[in-house]
Amino acid sequence: MEKSRFLELEFVTLRKEIEEANTRAFQLMLGGVTVIPGIQYLAKTFQLDAITLGLPVLVLVIALLFLAQNLTIMRAGLYIREQIEPFIPDIVGWEAWLEKAEQGQGRRTYDKLVTNSFYLLYLMYYCFSVYLARAAAAVLFSGGVSTIILIFYSVVGIGIAFLIFRNLRTSTGPIETPGQPTNKRRSKK
Repeated sequence: MEKSRFLELEFVTLRKEIEEANTRAFQLMLGGVTVIPGIQYLAKTFQLDAITLGLPVLVLVIALLFLAQNLTIMRAGLYIREQIEPFIPDIVGWEAWLEKAEQGQGRRTYDKLVTNSFYLLYLMYYCFSVYLARAAAAVLFSGGVSTIILIFYSVVGIGIAFLIFRNLRTSTGPIETPGQPTNKRRSKK
């Protein structure tokens, strides 16, 4: 197989992977927006406090799955920008074009707004679900247990928020790590 055909097939495959990851991310967003309040409504209606206790975990799982889809998209875009686009002469590819103008024209503004909106919404869902879980724990257990549940979910929430913050990407630009030089785009040979 010749190199140009290989690059073409790889590009098409990665664009399809990006499209599928975008679809999954949107489904997670839409599902979470409807499923989380729906589960809470059913738990409250049928007095299933045990389900309310686990609701913060569901919110975190959905947020982590969304992060995984975001990282899949960014990884594929980075590969296209660094391993495919440099070998196509006389063009600026989509990923390079987005990154080239990032400083001044905000070509990734949509990506940033969608991602930040998702996490803001899920932060509110998480805080509210922790509040409801504490209230349910107060009904089911002694006051000490409900405080322990509040502390546990607060620590877990902060840990997951840190994990998300460290791994959140809305750009295929190089990741700058202290003490390491950034990746430079390969030169055409």
